[in-house]
Amino acid sequence: MQPLISVIVPVYNAEEFIRKCLDSIINQTYRNLEVILVDDGSPDKSGKICDDYSLEDSRIKVIHQQNQGLSLARNNGMSMATGDFFAFVDSDDYIDADMFKILLDSCIENECEMSFCSIYKVRSGEKKVESYFNADCILSNDELMRYAFLDKIPSYACNKLIKAECFNNIQFQPGLKYEDIELFPRLCYKIKKCAYVNRPLYYYVFNEKSITCNRSNAYINSYYVSNAFLKRLLFARENVPQYEDICIYAFIKQALYFYAMSLEKTYDLKGDYADEIAEGLDAISMSRVLSNSMIPAEKKLAFFCYRYCKPLFSIGKRVRLLTSKIGG
Repeated sequence: MQPLISVIVPVYNAEEFIRKCLDSIINQTYRNLEVILVDDGSPDKSGKICDDYSLEDSRIKVIHQQNQGLSLARNNGMSMATGDFFAFVDSDDYIDADMFKILLDSCIENECEMSFCSIYKVRSGEKKVESYFNADCILSNDELMRYAFLDKIPSYACNKLIKAECFNNIQFQPGLKYEDIELFPRLCYKIKKCAYVNRPLYYYVFNEKSITCNRSNAYINSYYVSNAFLKRLLFARENVPQYEDICIYAFIKQALYFYAMSLEKTYDLKGDYADEIAEGLDAISMSRVLSNSMIPAEKKLAFFCYRYCKPLFSIGKRVRLLTSKIGG
């Protein structure tokens, strides 16, 4: 019997894109799908469009809920899913007609719990391929964890096919933006073997109206990214300490960028996660930073100034000099 793939699609204010997204899913060459649409309290016509599609295709199930955010929308979709594999598609994106067939074949043939593919990044109608390795390959758990922490494999949920059992006791963290960053290492920790398909099968569409694509939100984006990387660091410290230096570097890079922006833009280091971010920075010893070979000299200097000479961060030109590459 063919494995069932549960495709979970969180939907919010997506009436402009959702039809293209759903058409690309229901027209997959692999037919044994259940498609779970989670309408996260959309005030536009997205919910009605989802209902209309469910009337035309019995594989589609629709959940309507009050707005709770992306994490809970995905979690609620997973709670309804009955498939052997899970896939996630964002409602403003679309996928190649063979995506699920190719990823499933790769999982089965190579006895892997997860497979993932290259993507197209689509902006203003122009497509750019984002690949992660030069050819198809199989990754061990150790390789997968290392590449995940290095962001050699991006944490997107959406270009992957994952055995449902891997999500036992794992959910997206409610209320956390950039929840993929926090969840992905926890998921990789449970995966023994993973397959990569060097072919772009997922179309990641930049919606200029979204918070992540709006440059005016760079400060608040940095705020949430810093918190997600802090949670990665705490997970590595407790479970895979051999990767802690990688996570320290990634967290410092983001957190100091956020801190510098907060001073440049006259924002206070306050908020739901900001105190936690500051505590995370303060918990890292200067000696640990100095001995970390991954951290370039200019970032070690920036951390030194944060720790021992914070007034330097308030000097505009000095801040830009010290942090010009911190967020890169």
